[in-house]
Amino acid sequence: MRTRTTKLPIRVLCVLLVGLATSTPARAAGFLVYDISAEALGKGSAVTASTNEPAAVFFNPAALSQMEGYQFSLGTVWINAYAAFKDAATGEETKAIPRKGGFWLPTIYGMARVNKWLAVGLGVYTIFGLGIEWPYDWVGREASIMADIETVTFSPTVSIRINRVLSFALGLNVVRGVVDMTNGLPAAIGGHVRIGGATFGFGGHAAVLVRAIPNKLHFGVTYHSRVKLAFDGRADFEPEHEEFVPELQDQGGKADITLTDIISLGVMFRPIPKLTLTLDANVVLWSTYDELKLDFELREDQVLLRKNKTVATFRMGFEYELPVKGLKARLGFIFDMNPAPAEYLSPSLPDANRIDFTFGLGYEWRWLKVDLGYMFVYFLESESVGGAEGPVGTYRSTAHLTALTFTARFGRGKRGCGCARHSPGQAPLPEDTPGAARPGGADVAPPVQPAPPAPPGRKGPRATPPTKGRSPATPAAPARPGGATGPGAPPPGGTNAPPRVPADRPVNP
Repeated sequence: MRTRTTKLPIRVLCVLLVGLATSTPARAAGFLVYDISAEALGKGSAVTASTNEPAAVFFNPAALSQMEGYQFSLGTVWINAYAAFKDAATGEETKAIPRKGGFWLPTIYGMARVNKWLAVGLGVYTIFGLGIEWPYDWVGREASIMADIETVTFSPTVSIRINRVLSFALGLNVVRGVVDMTNGLPAAIGGHVRIGGATFGFGGHAAVLVRAIPNKLHFGVTYHSRVKLAFDGRADFEPEHEEFVPELQDQGGKADITLTDIISLGVMFRPIPKLTLTLDANVVLWSTYDELKLDFELREDQVLLRKNKTVATFRMGFEYELPVKGLKARLGFIFDMNPAPAEYLSPSLPDANRIDFTFGLGYEWRWLKVDLGYMFVYFLESESVGGAEGPVGTYRSTAHLTALTFTARFGRGKRGCGCARHSPGQAPLPEDTPGAARPGGADVAPPVQPAPPAPPGRKGPRATPPTKGRSPATPAAPARPGGATGPGAPPPGGTNAPPRVPADRPVNP
């Protein structure tokens, strides 16, 4: 690292951390990947009120205490994205360089039912993990050449079951974020600057699940709090012209980025046992991210305006149980709103309103469940009009998401059932089964009283031989509770048994 001390031009200072800030998940749709489960993705991730897999740790952890046994899942989401920019001045179109092999977002979830009212869970997942790369000499090189972010979230949670209708959950979100980006230096200088940074951030989550009509009508709410990421970055300058080397030293800089609050509302309705309908709305409060403060090592601090707005994502999902036992088909639809004003649209995150279509399949056999989901994402055209963070023009993008999840389930009352009647893939709790006996309830059947023993010293009744031409003796009638006798009561041994002999009278041989 070069150690000569000098002040940097204001333009270079802005390049230092503006790219670092805009390449992070600073806007709702761009780097936020909400669909981190194959089962959920197949239904458009409209699962806030219906999730019953270990991924409930993220979607609605309150559902964990309504689930049975021990469940673990391992999966991944593969993302392949394409983007292009059309210059408003020249009409020239530039295509982003596709990432070789795409992006892989791994997921690990686990849950355990501790007792009747308590369950615990843990999730390790990536919801921010995309990037983009443009040609080195393209028109917007000063705004972005390459932007990449990787995050991992560790999410322990506790779920408490109040009764068969109501449960809630609380938990912690620990986020590890790493960014790596490259911006072009001004044309007079040439070359580029590469910026990297890493940090930890902390937040929390809470959730409520109301099973108004268990396994038929559910309502759910999940809240993920904002997470502040205080990046401590370094910049490595590589100017094309050597005369600028004394002015462009490697140096440090800091920027605080806030991943904003997410509120998810959902409803599940099952009109028939084999069909499940779900609706969700995610409210993302990006209006809290209206400015960015940059702390430079060799220059006064800078404040950049963002002016993001609060947006919503609307989701719809369908799941149908096919005639093949344990096999389900899923469909989903999503409309995702863009929070970034056109004046501040950046090539490091060319976001837009999005329309998504999803479908998936799930199969359960005994303790193993396998889910596969696919999503096609179509970005509506978005225009950059201000030129504050990049060239003026139009962005077009598409993306493909493919998810695969393996789930193991142990310790359930009925394994491999998989029918919608038992809430997809989940055995019913005893009190959820109609007519089930409840301790102290009205459905408890009276105990069966055993017949009284024969009096002491008395032999059993003689068997009456069948009469010729007549049917054998009819079976003995059941004894009355407590061995009660009286007029009209059949004697022990059946209607053809001899009359009963008092204990004090001798029995004739």
